[in-house]
Amino acid sequence: GFAGPLQSVKGKVVLKGADGRVIRELVKDVQVSTAQGYSSGDFENSFNWKFPASVSKGQYLLDTELLVNGKKVANNSRTITLI
Repeated sequence: GFAGPLQSVKGKVVLKGADGRVIRELVKDVQVSTAQGYSSGDFENSFNWKFPASVSKGQYLLDTELLVNGKKVANNSRTITLI
C-alpha cells in the first residue's frame, strides 16, 4: 500500500509433496478485520480444506504467501506430517 492504492489482498496456500510436486493450491481474498466492530486497517484470513483422498501418510511442505495487488510481499514455509 505504500507505492500505490490498495486494490487487492489475497492469501495463497500451496501443499507440496516431499518431492516438491504441487498437490493442492488455494488462493482467496483476505478480509478486513472487524473483530472490534470497526475496520482498523487490519486484515485476517483463515483456510479450511481437506487433504485430497489420494494423499498418504508422510511429510509435506505447506507454503503460504501474502499477495498485495498481485505481488508476493510475504511468505512462510512449514513442514507438516500427516499421520
